[in-house]
Order: sequence, then structure tokens, then C-alpha cells
Amino acid sequence: MTVDQLIEQLSNLSAAGHGTATVRLASQPHYPFEWSIDGLKLHGTRQDDIDEAKSFLFNNNYPEDNDQVREALEDAEENNEMVVYIREGSQIGSISRDIWDD
Repeated sequence: MTVDQLIEQLSNLSAAGHGTATVRLASQPHYPFEWSIDGLKLHGTRQDDIDEAKSFLFNNNYPEDNDQVREALEDAEENNEMVVYIREGSQIGSISRDIWDD
């Protein structure tokens, strides 16, 4: 799911009159629990991180022609996927398994 897809689904719920509903996280479909949400965290390899790694290697006289280093940096640049994590807060209790039914 992308941020835009999440916003769309939440916007649809809000438009249907559920804008004040509490948002929680459900986990473990076979023995389901509900959790509060502690917050969001954007995480991924940013270009700044890649540049910082290159600078570190250069400043520490690491050979620029090292294949492993070059491949690792190229992979980081190609797989620059940003992910938004929804951090679980406190466990609230168990819930019904039917929340996984569409």
C-alpha cells in the first residue's frame, strides 16, 4: 500500500462520516490483537545517506575501484525505496478474526 492509497481509503472513511473514528493496528489474524498507533516513520535510503557513505569512504582512503563498494552504492541508488512504517503503540486487547474478512 502506498501513502496515496492509505490517504484515499482514510478519506473515503471520513467522507462516509467516520472522520472521528479511532485508528488502530490489527495484527496476527489467527490470534488477533488490536494495538494503538504510536506514530509514523519514513525510512529508506536517501541520496544524502549515499553521498555521506561516499564521502566517508573517500575521507578514509578506501579504494574507489573496489567492486564490492561500487556495487553496494549502485544497489542503494537503484533500490532507493522509501517506506512509511506505522509504529505500534500499546496492546489494547484481542479482537474478532472477522476484521480480515472483506
